[in-house]
Amino acid sequence: MIKVEDILLNMQDMDDLVKKQVSVANKNILVLYLKTMVSAQTFESFIIQTMNRKQNEEYCNLKQIFPSAVIVTNDTADEIIESLLAGFTLLIDQNEMIKVDTYSVQFRSISPSEFEPTVQGPQDSLTESLETNLSLVRRRLRSPHLKTKFFTIGNESKTSVCVMYMENIANEENISFVSKRLKNITDNAIFSGLTLAEFLSDNPISPYPQLRTTGHPELIARMLLDGRIATFIDGAPDCVVGPIAFQELFITSDDYIRHWTWSSVIKILRFIGFYVSLLLTSSYVSVLTYHSEMLPPRLLLLIAQSRLQVPIPPVLEVLLIEVILDVIRESSSRMPTRIGQSLGIVGAIVTGTAAVDAGLFSNVLIVLASMTALMVGLPGSPNITFSLLFMRYIFIIFAGWLGMFGQFIALTFMLIQLLNLTSLGTPLFAPVIPRAWSDLRDSIILFPQKWRTKRMAISRPKQMQKEMGKEKK
Repeated sequence: MIKVEDILLNMQDMDDLVKKQVSVANKNILVLYLKTMVSAQTFESFIIQTMNRKQNEEYCNLKQIFPSAVIVTNDTADEIIESLLAGFTLLIDQNEMIKVDTYSVQFRSISPSEFEPTVQGPQDSLTESLETNLSLVRRRLRSPHLKTKFFTIGNESKTSVCVMYMENIANEENISFVSKRLKNITDNAIFSGLTLAEFLSDNPISPYPQLRTTGHPELIARMLLDGRIATFIDGAPDCVVGPIAFQELFITSDDYIRHWTWSSVIKILRFIGFYVSLLLTSSYVSVLTYHSEMLPPRLLLLIAQSRLQVPIPPVLEVLLIEVILDVIRESSSRMPTRIGQSLGIVGAIVTGTAAVDAGLFSNVLIVLASMTALMVGLPGSPNITFSLLFMRYIFIIFAGWLGMFGQFIALTFMLIQLLNLTSLGTPLFAPVIPRAWSDLRDSIILFPQKWRTKRMAISRPKQMQKEMGKEKK
């Protein structure tokens, strides 16, 4: 049995380590635990009261007092310390050592997602508790085929990670792909789903998302039923799901709840909004710098009049207003909710009005920039929104350099990059390239529920056909 002195030596200068002697049936038991990982109420109710109930009984061993405990036999000092850091309580007598799971830390209660709000769907979202997040998904998929695998990542943080999948649907290669990458992570600590997604991505250098992070358990359950792999990380209110297709970044949980006609219209609007937001301000630069003959004379005269007092070229004008909008967006998101909303509205109005009056920006550009800012939020996933903000600067710079030809070059580079990306080995642009006719049905237009009889081929599921329930007579 490991010596207590070795444990205490490695945990010196940890002031939250509690060491106390407890008497049970005239036997002195040494108790070790971290008060930052075990609440006083849990320790009192589970450890002390259990021992007090055994005071008048004949003492045999600690395992008899705590049947659910784990006997420490061949554990090293480092392994025992990891257990204490994970919320276990260590009980030691002269001949025996056991550890009892007493982890009790307060977490944020289940609440609606502020990052991915839903209108008509379920309002619960993931929290920072891994156990709570897994239970939210299990509540929706009460199937024995729903399997979980646990890993520990982070050389210093020792963070728990869970891989969840449907055993009868998910492709074995995808499961082993994710498991292998989790085992190869050598970083000191990982605390968020976005960081984990970077480690799991096929090309982490690319600015385009290759996996989806979401906090909606209902959407996670739907993707699991399609053969996807969900990876949860303890302490993060989101989950990493893959493989995905690029068009799935424009889907929200509301799309599967609303009527298919309205969901299809909204999805088409998201695609239009994405490309308009990407190209609108850069097209303004291209037309005014190189291709003014493309505009109708009256519109060209209107824009020229609005730019009479603007002292800077269109490319700098657009870059400057994009930076101002991003600063307002970022600063308002860092403020408390009410202050942030007021700051965003007042900041945009005051800054825009003052800039036009001062002759820094044209009225037309203010309108176009406002439309662009509104359309940024149209894509269903925040992952693609961040990429869109980055790509817009590239398009503006290329438009100022070569006009529409520069936009075409930037768009070509973007498409080449997207065509070369994969999600857990699956082409990101599937089912368009390579073409999968069965998946094209729901790529842009969502079909009625009774016609969605097959799973998407991009996840390479074991069962392509969904098990549709028979109608009762």
